[in-house]
Amino acid sequence: MATTITVAIEKGGCGKTTTVLNLADLAGNEARVLCIDTDPQGNLTYSLEGTRITDEEFTGHALYDLYNDFEKVHAGEKSVRDYVVETNLDNVDLIPASLETPKINTKAKELIDAMKQGKMDNVENLEYETQILKYFVSLVQDDYDYIFIDTQPSRDSLLVTSSLLAADYILIPAKSGSYAVDSAFRTYTYCNQLREQGIAAQKGVGLIQTMVQQSQAFNITRENYLRVLGNAVFRAQIRFGKAVEASEMAGMPVVEYAKTQPTAKSYVAAWKELKQILAESEGK
Repeated sequence: MATTITVAIEKGGCGKTTTVLNLADLAGNEARVLCIDTDPQGNLTYSLEGTRITDEEFTGHALYDLYNDFEKVHAGEKSVRDYVVETNLDNVDLIPASLETPKINTKAKELIDAMKQGKMDNVENLEYETQILKYFVSLVQDDYDYIFIDTQPSRDSLLVTSSLLAADYILIPAKSGSYAVDSAFRTYTYCNQLREQGIAAQKGVGLIQTMVQQSQAFNITRENYLRVLGNAVFRAQIRFGKAVEASEMAGMPVVEYAKTQPTAKSYVAAWKELKQILAESEGK
């Protein structure tokens, strides 16, 4: 059964998509991986497929269409697998984003309203729009070892909340600077509340520093993170490197494009640490 890892922070520019891309690639070296792109910008879809959402290649069989065909999936007329595409990475599949991703908010509400009004059979006791993504994940979790969910930079988006509720583990990538620190603390507090309520992230919530450069700002930031979050802060730190931008232009994860560079090596260390955290959570 797959472990679902959601990567989220409400602030933009902290490396969510880059983190998902590289961890998924590393996981794919040893396991079966599914990525889900819930960000309307579709950057993960582009990174994994080389296709922009404006190309409309996935219109009709992307994440929105999975929601739109909810009744058919529930009835067994369609499968979640019908919305999964292979990617450029070995053992890594994707449920892509499309131009219609923003319409999921309305569609999810319509589905729950229809259930409450008796116009549709209730599924898995769904009560809220934010529970639907977790239901879809449950239908394919036996097909994969890891499911990575990429999110948009927001805290109150339906899709962000849905992604958090679907998670066994939540990883918060955060860079240096007071704005990022405030955002990381708010995100962590919310995610930890979900964990304490027993509705998400039972395997933990962690924070990893990204775009790290040795500076006074970094030292202060790390001290703040460690003081407040303690062991929830990863020992591994994702080093800043120009190779990341170059790898994005080449359409490759940095762990493939520049394996010997500090950024790639730090993602390898982060993946090893994450696996250890997940293994330890199984033993508790």
